[in-house]
Amino acid sequence: HSARRFLGPSDWICYFDADEQCGLLDGDLLKKLEVDCVSVESYDSYITPEDAELSEWQYAKRQWVGPEWEHAPYFYRCRLPLEFYKPDQRNLDLPRGSVAVVGGKVRHWGKGLSIRKFDEKCRYYSEVFGPKYAAKWAARLGKAVHDDWRSDFGQPLVRWDDIISGKVPGIWRRRLTLVK
Repeated sequence: HSARRFLGPSDWICYFDADEQCGLLDGDLLKKLEVDCVSVESYDSYITPEDAELSEWQYAKRQWVGPEWEHAPYFYRCRLPLEFYKPDQRNLDLPRGSVAVVGGKVRHWGKGLSIRKFDEKCRYYSEVFGPKYAAKWAARLGKAVHDDWRSDFGQPLVRWDDIISGKVPGIWRRRLTLVK
């Protein structure tokens, strides 16, 4: 909230995790005064047999992502009430009547930083977030490398450059859940 002291109601606040990278953004959406929130398609990065030996400082050399994406609202106008109040909340709730648009692609490195970081993440989620996540993340411990070249949702991995270029269409993760 301290940043708001320096911003006006039409200015933007960008909310990214440290392990996320904006690969494509329609910047024209940020110029439209009626837009309150810009959401992006967020894709998970994965470690594969071809890049398993890279150090965690070389993570950007990893090329593979799952084709599934989820909506991730990352750009918010300061005029919105920006509050996190749920224990495991990742995205802000938008007030009724807000104008939200989709206009970009983000690469989430969480599963693709390194084998060590992946195992740390598995332990953290299985110990801190309780039964909602515990079993799923405990089962992933020690399985950072996707030898089967499939995402955690069972889809074949694709190159990030092919997602960015539009050569490979992404799959909306919610649709994947509904279909299964």
